[in-house]
Amino acid sequence: MFLGAMLIVAGASFASLRWLQGSNNLDSYYYPAPTLYSDAVIVYLKGGSKQHTEAFKRAVEDWDEAVEQFNRLKDMECSILRVLGCSSCLREPRLPRISVAEGGGYNVLVEYVDEMPVGNIAAYTEPYLNGSIVARIVIWAKIPEHRAYQVAVHEIARLYGVDIPEVHRTLFGAVPAGSDTSKLNPSMEQFMNGPPDPIKPTTLDLYTAFEALKNPEGGVFNMEPGTVFRAYDEPDFTIPTLASPALIVSGLYILSRGWRYAG
Repeated sequence: MFLGAMLIVAGASFASLRWLQGSNNLDSYYYPAPTLYSDAVIVYLKGGSKQHTEAFKRAVEDWDEAVEQFNRLKDMECSILRVLGCSSCLREPRLPRISVAEGGGYNVLVEYVDEMPVGNIAAYTEPYLNGSIVARIVIWAKIPEHRAYQVAVHEIARLYGVDIPEVHRTLFGAVPAGSDTSKLNPSMEQFMNGPPDPIKPTTLDLYTAFEALKNPEGGVFNMEPGTVFRAYDEPDFTIPTLASPALIVSGLYILSRGWRYAG
């Protein structure tokens, strides 16, 4: 009977967690970032301390993992649609992967500067057409080391055309990379002295980037309630939830047999 109760609890837990992981109609904005239409996003780091550049490299690795997961999901969805007789998904683009240049051949320049770039803005991203370079990220070299990853993750979101005006949190507390960071740190003093923020690439960032890739004119993306809203390294409860009815039914069956023998 204990096993039956555990199966029921597991099934109900998976269903509840999947419901809590729903997006609940989140809105974001997208725009045609030139890097989106590249075969790959390759960044070159110029200047910056070892701690800053290592944080940027970690942000690139996390974004690349998130993009790979998203593209794999789109490939899986397309495979299912093809079985059902729809092949239009074969013409859909995929998000470009991102990496740090080991030598030449980069299309994004990341510059660390001694003076704050603009007013109280510690970093910004802009189109920058110079040979093979299509975008530039400028970062204040004096940002605190514990903020370096946050800044890097946020600016990479701009390379993917993502702009999220509100701050949302996933089931496990992560904040989308493209969020308005002034909502997280409304003052420069708080930014300099406060704790690091839990910013990570999330499915809201990735779905927004995908819309930007498909629609170069820009617009608003609405993440429907049934879509999973999670960070790239958080679990997705969709597949376990598909098994929850079977778990609950199995648990009820085991309990009913136990009650029958007990009676």
